[in-house]
Amino acid sequence: MSSANDYIVPTKLTDNLAQKLNADYYRKKESGHFMGIDGYKTFSLLFTLLNYLLKNKK
Repeated sequence: MSSANDYIVPTKLTDNLAQKLNADYYRKKESGHFMGIDGYKTFSLLFTLLNYLLKNKK
């Protein structure tokens, strides 16, 4: 998961890592670095994605 305006980890680094790992990822708009000071106390999208992966693992 990445934020378009992450001020700690540049989006380009996340793009490169995902490409090297051949991994999909979500990019959210204007979400900062997903910390409390950016308004994150819970992370419902991450919870939803993890539940989906756990229910659909083979």
